[in-house]
Parts: sequence; structure tokens; C-alpha cells
Amino acid sequence: MSIISSILVSTIIYSCSQKKEKTDTNLKEYCEIIFKSNKKNVYVDNHYSYSEELVKQKNGKYEKIEKKLTFTKKECDSLAKYAYQIIKNPTLSHTILTCGAGENISIEISYCGTSIACKYSSIESWSTLSNDNRKLYNILNSKTAIPK
Repeated sequence: MSIISSILVSTIIYSCSQKKEKTDTNLKEYCEIIFKSNKKNVYVDNHYSYSEELVKQKNGKYEKIEKKLTFTKKECDSLAKYAYQIIKNPTLSHTILTCGAGENISIEISYCGTSIACKYSSIESWSTLSNDNRKLYNILNSKTAIPK
């Protein structure tokens, strides 16, 4: 009986350590974190980060304005962590706004050849759905104004 218990405990420990290692790899090997809303996109990587915003001009046409953003390595790693958690375990929104009143938000992590994403459609406030959403919002919003 003791041998079976030892094998069971070893199997559980090995399984848990494999999952943790895979998650850490997913957080470290990203190429880019992409946040998209109706009028503003934010692209973050360890070398160059920027935002693109559609700004309405006096003539009624929209112009795309690009702005360089600066994130520390720690901020980039935190963004990757929160984005990964949001994508892996999305919080469902039970409030949907109609007639185009809400925001369409997309959070994506690119691993160069593959991407994973979470999308919120016609949502009132994506930033308050979970603690990870709030933290991701706070970091991005500290560099450039983004919709809640």
C-alpha cells in the first residue's frame, strides 16, 4: 500500500510541476501583446511599444495617430501575465450594450507564429470584470488613455 501511495504522490507532483513549467514558458516566450478597442490599439513587446488611435479631424475624416510608449521589462512581464490569465480563464460579461453603444475589446498574445486571444463584444466595462482585467487596464492606462 505504501508503494502505491508513493507512486500516486510522485505522479501528482510531476503533473503539477509540468503545468507550472508550461505556463512560465507561455509567459516568457511571447513576441507581442496586443490590445485593441474600437478606436485605439496598443502593441507591446520588449523592444518597441506603441499605440495607434483613430482621431476625428475637423473635416470629419479619421486620421491614425501613432504614439511611442515605454514599458519597463517588469511592466511587460506583468502585462503578459495578466493577458495570459484573462485569455486562459476569461470572465464572462452578463451585461451587453446594444446598438453599438459598448466597446469591442480584444486582448491577444502573439508567440510569433501563433496567437491566443480573448474578445469582449459590446461590453460596458471590461476593466472591472476581474482582478486581472483591472490590473491589465491600470498598466496600459498609465501609459495611454484606453477605454474601460
